Amino acid sequence: MNHFDYYLMWFAIVLPALAACAMLGMRHIHAIRRLSWVCLSLQLCMLGSVLVRVALLTSNDHDDPEHLIGALCTSILSLVACVASARHTLGRREYITLLLTAACVEGFFCATSFAAATGFWVAMVLPCYVLLKHAKSLETRIRLRRTYAIFLLGGTLPMLVAMGLAYAAFWDNASATLVIPVQWQLPLLSLVLLAALVRMAAFPFHAWLPTLLEDGPVGIAVVLVGINSGLFMLMRTLPLFSDAFARAVPLLTGIALLTTLAGSIIAMTQTEMRRMIAYLMMSQSGLVLAGFAAINTQSLTGALVHALAVGLSLCGLLLIISALHARVGTADMFKLGGLVQQTPRLTTAFLLFGCASIGIPGFVMFVTEDVLVAGVLIVHPAIIAAMLFAMALNGVTVFRAYSKALLGQPHPQSMVPDASPVDDLIARERWTVVALIAVLIGLGLCPRALVSIAVDSLQASQMPCVTDCDHARADF
Repeated sequence: MNHFDYYLMWFAIVLPALAACAMLGMRHIHAIRRLSWVCLSLQLCMLGSVLVRVALLTSNDHDDPEHLIGALCTSILSLVACVASARHTLGRREYITLLLTAACVEGFFCATSFAAATGFWVAMVLPCYVLLKHAKSLETRIRLRRTYAIFLLGGTLPMLVAMGLAYAAFWDNASATLVIPVQWQLPLLSLVLLAALVRMAAFPFHAWLPTLLEDGPVGIAVVLVGINSGLFMLMRTLPLFSDAFARAVPLLTGIALLTTLAGSIIAMTQTEMRRMIAYLMMSQSGLVLAGFAAINTQSLTGALVHALAVGLSLCGLLLIISALHARVGTADMFKLGGLVQQTPRLTTAFLLFGCASIGIPGFVMFVTEDVLVAGVLIVHPAIIAAMLFAMALNGVTVFRAYSKALLGQPHPQSMVPDASPVDDLIARERWTVVALIAVLIGLGLCPRALVSIAVDSLQASQMPCVTDCDHARADF
């Protein structure tokens, strides 16, 4: 990456933070909304141009385009959340929090040092915690802040301790490198894994995710949990602990299997669809963790691209469910029903994002699941049946929610108003749905670029487990 691209990338990342600072002196919500739209649109264009230049116009092995595409996907989700969220849920505080969170998440993806990445990784959870003290209900406020503090804020402490000890004891000023002795790798790796598993909502550290998606600010939650920052932190730190990681693989594989199955089974028991999405995300985190634990080129490639596909697909479905909640006042599928006649566009959007989130052919998740399963099959063939069962169960869960909430006749306890019609998707929501679905289908039909970027990222990391990259590219 040349100097121009580097400075343009960081200007794009800082831009939302600058806009958030400008909003502190603004009072008119229309001006705040326009500023956030313009800021995030400009950021998306700048990050996209940098990614094209890095991925297609250069051949520097030290560039890491996968982390840049993580920032680009976060920028897409930020703009989608800003445009498509119900306006009564976004005031000045919410816009400022969304922009600051987006800047921190993107800074984490693009940071070139472990210290900077750790700083952004911790900072990304702080703005939302400040916002939660303004929740309308006292009971909800207490529950949200307590859960958030225990898991997301408390979950950053092991990472801070691990990186603090590593830099304090093992940083070499002469070579400007961090080399951790073998005898210290396992204790420090244990702290890093604990922090990453909490952020990934892995079993049994998953309780924060359904609470945040059900009662928290949906737009900010989409930015915070959309792209799996826990996985990317593990990818960053893996070269530091390469000697000790083999001892942690059996534990990670077991946690991945439990997370996948528990998420799928619990999701199927949910009636509140936002909690359902949270447990589907948990299940997909288990699949991603299984790919990471397999530690070969194909499984790591599958884990990276699957994390991106899950973020775009399930966050799109979450925003549609939130739009439904804003219109009817509930997201409980047994208090809905029969909405297809009144909201055909919303129903179609739910179906499309549902198909995208379970890997129907034509969408990008169909490709990423194939790469992930093929990579895990090389190392852990015994758990493939459980993974496929969880994927099938996720499909049943999504179509069950679609059928109960939108098709057929209203349920006996339905909250759908009889006298007044329910509004369908408005123009800004429709265009957002079309754009995001186009991205998911485009990547599904032409996955080679995305997979090549992931392989280039792994090759740039210089991990010993990454071999035969040309063969992985040739598969697509």
